[in-house]
Parts: sequence; structure tokens; C-alpha cells
Amino acid sequence: MGKTTVTLLILLSISPAFLHADVLLLEGISKEPANSKNGVPRPTQGMTANTVKEKWGIPKGVTEPVGNPPIHRWEYEKFYVFFENEHVIHSVFKKPKELKQDSKNAKK
Repeated sequence: MGKTTVTLLILLSISPAFLHADVLLLEGISKEPANSKNGVPRPTQGMTANTVKEKWGIPKGVTEPVGNPPIHRWEYEKFYVFFENEHVIHSVFKKPKELKQDSKNAKK
């Protein structure tokens, strides 16, 4: 056997120990619950700001527009709504930690 073959055999016998990797499952993190009668309804993409106000009322908080096109966020009790100009581009549920913090602040 040549020197190259021996080196290759040594590397192949050692390498499985270094090829082990952990798998990180992000499936649950990246999925938002769907709008449904059983869940918490929230604004959907394309709705206008006026429609959101009519259905969910005045937001608890509003951020200033940032960037071009302008993106801003409205805060409601259980979710945030992101707008591009005057149309919804996304809505997301608050994290459980944020919901607990909001309930603590409401009791004060």
C-alpha cells in the first residue's frame, strides 16, 4: 500500500467521530397558528389600516414608520400587526413572556 492510501484509510476511520451533528428543530417556532373561529383571529395580509381599526379597535401602541417603503407596527393585546404604507403585510402573536408582562402592567 502506498503512503496516500494509508493516509486515506486513517482519515476515513477517524472521520465518523467528527461527522456527528445535532439537529435543531425549528418547525414549531416558525409556524403561526392559523386564523380560526377557535383561535385568536388577527389581521391578514392585504387588509387596510382602516379595516384593522374597525375590526380590532384602536391599537395599544404604534411605532413610527421606518424605511422606504415605510413599515410600521401596531400593538394589540395578543398580537402585533405590521404594515407597509396602509396595508397589512404580516401579523404575529406575542410571545408568552410578553403576554405575562402585559398582564402584570395592567394590574398596576
